[in-house]
Amino acid sequence: TGRLNVKQVRDHLEDDIFRGPVSVANVASSVKEKLSRLRQQRGGVKDVCLPLMKYSVMFNYILADSLRSILAMVVQSNRYIVPQTIAMMSPVIGVLFASAMTLQSHGTEGLIRAWDYKKIAKFALCGLLQALTQSMMSVAYALGTSPALVVGLGKIYTPVVAILSRYLLGRFFFWMEWFALIILTCTALAFSIMQNVGQASHPSHAGNLGMILVAGSAICSAMMSLAMEKFMKGETEPFIIQKVRLDFGGVFFSIILMPLMGLMATAPGNTRQDLAFWVYRAGPDYWGCYELAVDYPVGATRGCNQTTGEFMANWTLIGNSTSLLKEASECGCGSGVFLGWGNNYMIYIFVLVSVFHSWVIGKLVSQFS
Repeated sequence: TGRLNVKQVRDHLEDDIFRGPVSVANVASSVKEKLSRLRQQRGGVKDVCLPLMKYSVMFNYILADSLRSILAMVVQSNRYIVPQTIAMMSPVIGVLFASAMTLQSHGTEGLIRAWDYKKIAKFALCGLLQALTQSMMSVAYALGTSPALVVGLGKIYTPVVAILSRYLLGRFFFWMEWFALIILTCTALAFSIMQNVGQASHPSHAGNLGMILVAGSAICSAMMSLAMEKFMKGETEPFIIQKVRLDFGGVFFSIILMPLMGLMATAPGNTRQDLAFWVYRAGPDYWGCYELAVDYPVGATRGCNQTTGEFMANWTLIGNSTSLLKEASECGCGSGVFLGWGNNYMIYIFVLVSVFHSWVIGKLVSQFS
């Protein structure tokens, strides 16, 4: 299975550079001579490296995805922040950046083309799927899902794309490719589950709900990629113009999802009322204030009077402790869409990384579709 297919290499090289018997050494020499000719024909090493520059987007995707997973866990572990706000602001910054780049490179005429409402409506499905992907992932992290579990379960993206592309795009895969997909997916799932063993007793552990949200996010992401590929095939305009339309749909549907998620969070029996931006929650250090608060109301709003917004400290627990008294004096209850942002620089870094991640995904689809 690891042999060098000399016939395939020979078919893609010029006949006159194959001299002597067919061997690995001869193939390497022929490839080297072919690259030398390309340098002479195209005028330098820069043009030869263009394929490397093209495929470097894959490395950028791996880097962005890894950073995004780690930062999401760090940022959204603090329940003082509304998770859906981050999911909304990422496409907002993305559409502003894409609009600025379009204005710079294509002028006012290009910006008008980018904001064509008919084209925006065409990419509305991509925007909806993007909003669902980011929203479910944000809630999963807010529930305490570990990055290892997110990355592992997220690998179902690959077989889902393969299955859907078979019916939506008419692609075919050999049995060995399916076998490789199954092995890679099962390996990632096993790794993530083993990394997550023993976390069930943690108060922020997501459990089954977090796993369902991660799987749903991966499926929506796969559908979004295929929809982007299908829609972009019929477009001849530069990627930067199409990115404006994609991100605008994400902004629109993220704003719609924000109150809907809040209504679901405040439904009877739900203990994660903090997912609603209008609900008071303790902070700015959520878990520190959570431990010093009274044990009511039940759920994530513990220690906060939902009528007055007053923080209710557990004075029996605090007692005469100077350190606990100082911590309790710094606690307060707040609500609002951008609650907890302020000077929390990690949030802004995470948003920028999310924008870069979305940008790289678009480049991947546009270059390799």
